[in-house]
Amino acid sequence: MDISSHDSYMSYVLGLTHAVNIALFTVLERSGYGFEDLLTVSSTTFGKGLDTNMSVASEDPMLYYEIQHMNSHRDEMWDLFSKAVEDLRERSLSDDPKGFVELMDAGRRYFKGSEDC
Repeated sequence: MDISSHDSYMSYVLGLTHAVNIALFTVLERSGYGFEDLLTVSSTTFGKGLDTNMSVASEDPMLYYEIQHMNSHRDEMWDLFSKAVEDLRERSLSDDPKGFVELMDAGRRYFKGSEDC
């Protein structure tokens, strides 16, 4: 695989994955709820993600910064991530569930054939 293709893939495989986890623990840290308090009401989905989130939080911040900052394909990933978060926000706040269901259905189609979906 050439460098450009590698970096394009890594902008999603590493960059996006790290960004989602960093965003999640940043929101939690800023929420005003203590981690231990959240654990007392933890759901299955929340619990499944904790190991990954705690792992990312404990990694070398400079390494993760370099992964985010130095990838030449980062802007495309960040644009798609930002748009996805905005779409999710708009559709989950809408009184019409159609748009939200469309997002969920699109994800289901994307993962079709996977053992997990």
